[in-house]
Amino acid sequence: MMKPAPLIVILLTTLALSRTAAACELRIRVPEDSSYAPLFIRDNSGTWRGLSIELTEALLAETHCTPVYVPLPFSRGLQSLKTGEIDLMPNMSITEERREFISFVGPQLDETVLLVTRIDTPLSVASLDDLKELPGPIGIDRDKVYGD
Repeated sequence: MMKPAPLIVILLTTLALSRTAAACELRIRVPEDSSYAPLFIRDNSGTWRGLSIELTEALLAETHCTPVYVPLPFSRGLQSLKTGEIDLMPNMSITEERREFISFVGPQLDETVLLVTRIDTPLSVASLDDLKELPGPIGIDRDKVYGD
């Protein structure tokens, strides 16, 4: 029986390795908790679900990649995307500063941000000036974009 020529062995090895390399994994930032329903929901078994997860998995199916979910706060996720520690961060607004290091695919959502209060709360907020006069604190998340 003849031995395969070295070039054939190299070619077959390269082909086998390239098929293995074709199955990729991408690190995807998800919130640390599941309070971002319906975009991100972590069920009791630890499985991530929700609109952002479904859209991400549909996109990755087209590239034959599988997600590896990495729970991070938003700001740390943004920095991790910048340094290459994660590969993808769904559900993020476009800014000029972010365009310097991020390639955006989308839009993913068309949304309006609202201030919501209980119906029995005696607050009347119709403008930014009214918002400034509220008696209590209002929180924001650093590095998030809330629009104009």
